[in-house]
Amino acid sequence: MRMANLLIRRILALLSSESQDTSDLEQALVASCDNGAFAEAHRIVQRILRQYPQLSENGDFCVLRADLELAANDDVSKAKELLERARALGCVEMNFYHIVRGDVMWQTGDLRSAIYDYEQSVALDPAADSLFMLAQAYSAEENERALEIWEQFLEKEPDNCFAHVRVGMEATKAGDRGKGLLMAKRAERSARSADDIFYIAGLYHQLREYETAIDMYLKANRLGYRHKGTLYASIAACHVSLGEAKPAREYAEWARRCDPESEDVKRVWQEYVTTFGKRGS
Repeated sequence: MRMANLLIRRILALLSSESQDTSDLEQALVASCDNGAFAEAHRIVQRILRQYPQLSENGDFCVLRADLELAANDDVSKAKELLERARALGCVEMNFYHIVRGDVMWQTGDLRSAIYDYEQSVALDPAADSLFMLAQAYSAEENERALEIWEQFLEKEPDNCFAHVRVGMEATKAGDRGKGLLMAKRAERSARSADDIFYIAGLYHQLREYETAIDMYLKANRLGYRHKGTLYASIAACHVSLGEAKPAREYAEWARRCDPESEDVKRVWQEYVTTFGKRGS
């Protein structure tokens, strides 16, 4: 939401120039976005709109509203409607418009259109937000440029653990195992959370460093990683790859108890059954 925060400050500065003190609203809205409290941010935006109805004619404010409709309400239809209005009104920050439109296209399943919008955003301003979304989309598409864009993002945010992991994964897919291992070690130095540790475990998993991956998954668990079904399924998959039937079954069963409808959990259970049979040993 960094780009959104810049937009918030610029829009509300327009009101302040009319001798209207908006500093409290700005601080509350920026803080809500920074903390991921998007429902609260959405409420603040609605309050701003009631207080300053002239902003309904501001294209950039329409884009901000569209972004929050996605983040707070998963309302793709409303977001699309607001983006169409923004385009008709005109936007100063077209790079942010393209990011939000890309998010809408991705949520509707149109990855190719999403990539087009992210590419437009990067072309206008290769900011970290734009590069991150384009890199994510390229990875999802298996685009060979994914590694290049992740590396550009990492240059912007050299301490970003997730970016180190993604560079390592893309390098590994391209056949550069050495770079994959190097990025895993660098990611460990920049890890700050259970989520970071889980991502690093996933990189070791992809590198077929199964025992190290298990250690990292268990560390993520100790640190409070929330998605237990996915976590246990990942550990089970490592044990399947190591040919260890008993722990594979234990973790696969725990995964099924935590998240029986997960496609990843179902896939790992089927891998266990295919490798060892239902009873295992």
